[in-house]
Amino acid sequence: MTSDEEAEADLNDGKKLKELLKEIYRLARGMTTPGQRDLHTMSAIGKFSAILIRISDRAEKQSQRIISLTWALIIFTVVLLLFAAVETIQHFCTL
Repeated sequence: MTSDEEAEADLNDGKKLKELLKEIYRLARGMTTPGQRDLHTMSAIGKFSAILIRISDRAEKQSQRIISLTWALIIFTVVLLLFAAVETIQHFCTL
């Protein structure tokens, strides 16, 4: 299994981020020979890329939510401004 396939599998398995970080740490500590270092490094990079993808997805969702809330706040502010303008005009017309 290549590191890309492992990263895809890690993403699809629904592993928690802490579990992936523990695996990366375990892989880093298990390096003994140069050949194993290369294999462990590739595996760790695959798992780390899975973490980065998850973090990126979460950041994208949060960004979209913030944008939606900002637009809701702008619309609410405009509605309040219009309400205040109508009330002010009505108040001065009754004088």
